[in-house]
Amino acid sequence: GRAARGLPPLFLRQQATNDRKQISFTTLDSNFISDNIHIFLIDTKIKSHTAPLVQHFKELRKDEAYLNKFDNDYIPLISNCIATLIDKKDEDFFNYLSQLSKMQIELLSHTIPEATRPYFLKNIKDDGFQVKLCGAGGGGYLLGFCKDIDKINNFWNDFCNKIVWVK
Repeated sequence: GRAARGLPPLFLRQQATNDRKQISFTTLDSNFISDNIHIFLIDTKIKSHTAPLVQHFKELRKDEAYLNKFDNDYIPLISNCIATLIDKKDEDFFNYLSQLSKMQIELLSHTIPEATRPYFLKNIKDDGFQVKLCGAGGGGYLLGFCKDIDKINNFWNDFCNKIVWVK
């Protein structure tokens, strides 16, 4: 799909240099995602308030073990997802995304409604799609990725969830 208002998507990168962090950005082409990857939003119809979720997350980060896992395992997974998506390494992207989805259940379970947790355990090889949180939770949407649009439309129609195709 096209970026909002015709603006190209940006890839922001933060790198540590000596005692500073340097931020750079790259403008991406409109076709930066492989033609074989399709992105959709799933309306779970489950709403919650974001502020209490964020406050709970801040409390969790006070635990050193949680903070270490989040910073040393979770954040690099996000970076790997982004890098492989941009590099059009589809199989690697879906492998990282599967790990990310499972880690979201582990580290961010307070933001994931119980009814949607089974979706996070789905995978591209067996189920044809994978999902992750969309934003901080609370908005009622999940972000889904797949290869076969028809298969996914049929799956979600069976569950009466509305999906919106992004790409």
